[in-house]
Amino acid sequence: MERALHIFNPDHDLALAHGTNHYVSPASALEFARDCAALPLWFSQKASVLMPTTHLPENFLHILQKCGLPISLITDTQMADCQWKIFPWGWNYNLYQQLLKMGVPAQNLPAAEALNAIRLLSHRRLTIAAMDFLRDSLTMTMELPPSPIELTDIENVEEFVRQHGVVVLKMPWSGSGRGLRKIVGEMSTHQRGWALQSIRKYGCVLGELYHSVVQDFAMEFGCGAGVEFCGYSLFSTHNGVYQENHLLPDVAIEAELAKYVGRDALHACRQRLTAFLQQNVAPVYDGPVGVDMFVYQKDNAYFINPVVELNIRMTMGLASNIFFKKFAPADGDGRWRIRYLSEPGALQREDAELSARHPLEIVDGKVVSGYLSLTPIFPETRYAVQVCMNSQYFE
Repeated sequence: MERALHIFNPDHDLALAHGTNHYVSPASALEFARDCAALPLWFSQKASVLMPTTHLPENFLHILQKCGLPISLITDTQMADCQWKIFPWGWNYNLYQQLLKMGVPAQNLPAAEALNAIRLLSHRRLTIAAMDFLRDSLTMTMELPPSPIELTDIENVEEFVRQHGVVVLKMPWSGSGRGLRKIVGEMSTHQRGWALQSIRKYGCVLGELYHSVVQDFAMEFGCGAGVEFCGYSLFSTHNGVYQENHLLPDVAIEAELAKYVGRDALHACRQRLTAFLQQNVAPVYDGPVGVDMFVYQKDNAYFINPVVELNIRMTMGLASNIFFKKFAPADGDGRWRIRYLSEPGALQREDAELSARHPLEIVDGKVVSGYLSLTPIFPETRYAVQVCMNSQYFE
């Protein structure tokens, strides 16, 4: 089997929005990538991982050993000798140039056509095409929300807001809750300027109706020769920004969603989205795709918005789903979250406190209960991806 190297580059969405290979990521995004570089160890298939250092804390190494994870770490100084297939969080021009500078041969990297295809697919107009596809091809009776609208001048944006009252405006490229604005009644001067900037820079802003969200979730797919449904993601957000995933088996997530909408509706959306991805994404892209969705309430009834976002990259939802299937008991119940504490040393202290409050129990490579950080924590670490299983979560 071909050896693989995984790279965690969470600035992917920001780099796509910039659109060139001369993008400089914000310090916070670079810090997140550095602190959590080891995350792919948990969702890759025993691959090597690009790390800023090969020195890891003893307690972290002990956890990896108990979970049966081999440790194969590569630093950027070793990349020139790397002949392995590379799997980043997401492919973009910026990462391509970074890898070239590290000495990776161009023939080991995606062609320009593939990078162009990923950027085009990541434009939010793909959500319009997907929603229209579902509306036209679903065979069961199912009420879907209106498709988003591309608004190409500020007068159209203002008219859209006046017509609908409460809306969400989105930049064409953004992710993880960035590039979104909820507008109530009319746009403020700041919101108008933001929309105008998006139109000038990207040619449009997308407008959607605002919905009263009851539950965020996603369907995770793998694209390649075909399209495979990989599982569900049940997650929570705050003001559109990702907070945490609920670690549950797929059958339990489906049962949770079925409290609001029928399983038939979920299965129908999954089947038609598979067909859409097969026709529109798989021919030009090989990799994971996350389709963000939500259940919303209207007039005392519940409905699905089946295409909120299409993420042409790895997602926290798929990563947490793979983690659960590989490292949690089949009846497990837990949480997976991104944690950030700004004060130096604060995350290391919290890590020690959570470890004492929720002792980690690993049996036969499975996290039966307790807390662990999936990424190493040093005194200077400020970002971590944490899991707590079968306890009071992070309380």
